[in-house]
Amino acid sequence: MDILTTQIGLLCQGRTHYEDVELYRQDEAEGFSLSMGIEKIPSEPTLRHGLEALAGEQSMCKIEGVNLAILKNHQISPLAINGRFYIPNDIDVTPMDNAGSNRENVGRKYKGCDGFAPIMSNLGTEGWLAHHEFRPGIQHCQKGTPEFLKRNAQLLNKLNLKHPVLKVPEKAKKSTLAPSNT
Repeated sequence: MDILTTQIGLLCQGRTHYEDVELYRQDEAEGFSLSMGIEKIPSEPTLRHGLEALAGEQSMCKIEGVNLAILKNHQISPLAINGRFYIPNDIDVTPMDNAGSNRENVGRKYKGCDGFAPIMSNLGTEGWLAHHEFRPGIQHCQKGTPEFLKRNAQLLNKLNLKHPVLKVPEKAKKSTLAPSNT
């Protein structure tokens, strides 16, 4: 738990490199560890290996389950269109610029810089994260997308939403809106 809490704390501080944890290990008695409720701040190698272990299939299934539980306990706000209500579901690849970082899987993206290209599914007018998939920067945005969409639909069905999910055809005009069957 200390590993996950440490990483969340680092990200909240805008720290994205594993070695940044060493800045906070110097002052374990107060400050970061106290505010985060961390008994012992992990070293950089421990943090790295612990997070890699959490990225396994079993852990991702647990995280997916927790995310669904959170979404079930919140009202997903619909859009009103001509007196009818629809839940928007925005799915897109989100290029992330990691130029010069030397991180694994960083690659040239279609936007012309080096980084990652995760795909995300945001739900409701609030933009709740319903589903996501980490992708290397060099991966074409369409590779694996049918499988992602199928899994996304399965997850949305588990939510038992009150309103149909709004699906906007990719090449449609902005005024054309069609509900999906999920």
